[in-house]
Amino acid sequence: MTPRERIMATLEHREPDRLAIDCGGTDCSSIHLIAYDRLRKHLGIEPRPIRLACKLQLVADCDEEIQDRFHADVKALYFGPRKWRSWESGWGFDAQAPQLWRPEVLADGKSVIRDGAGVIRYERPAGGYYFDAASFVLADVQSPQEFDKYQAIFDRWDWPAPDDESVQ
Repeated sequence: MTPRERIMATLEHREPDRLAIDCGGTDCSSIHLIAYDRLRKHLGIEPRPIRLACKLQLVADCDEEIQDRFHADVKALYFGPRKWRSWESGWGFDAQAPQLWRPEVLADGKSVIRDGAGVIRYERPAGGYYFDAASFVLADVQSPQEFDKYQAIFDRWDWPAPDDESVQ
């Protein structure tokens, strides 16, 4: 079977020729930066910066080398930023992050991500492995009519600001 046929068979509840493998096909099926760095070291892959796939979960965009090594049947199609920068992960290796993604480290070691108005939207405790939601843009909405005030949010609903490309 081709990877596509294998995935389709799996989704259709038919038995594929082998287990379909998803190694980073989405940011939800990827691997955390720390585990990914360890995996690459274990496999003897030359160290290089790891590109972030999800900036909140801090998961890796799996290299083609890893995808091939494990015979992955899916590949991620991420809409990313135009420009990347080096980001010191704090775990002994560098990562590549969107140039506009700038978590702020507070005096207590907590990392936060603020929105354009300076409101903290996500937090990662000192020593934490990922960001948690800290506040919600639509938390004060009481009726459907109030959503009209937030049209700009819906225009970019599933498009985080650090990923500066437009889907429109």
